[in-house]
Amino acid sequence: NGEMYDAVAGTFLVVGLGEEDFASLTPELAQKYEQLFHQPEAFLKLGNRLLVLPVPDEPPTEKPRTKPPVEYDR
Repeated sequence: NGEMYDAVAGTFLVVGLGEEDFASLTPELAQKYEQLFHQPEAFLKLGNRLLVLPVPDEPPTEKPRTKPPVEYDR
């Protein structure tokens, strides 16, 4: 909705919390967070709004550029 919130940037690790240390995630939680964070996002601040854009897995392929024919007046 455009409101500012905390963002995670860069490489990070999602773990569970055990009684005294980190713990493995359940398979369900591992799947949940893999789906949640699979697609990287770019954050752009526009005034007091935040625009979040998904970053594609692969860059789009560029179409070959051709020059339009030029007609010369002689």
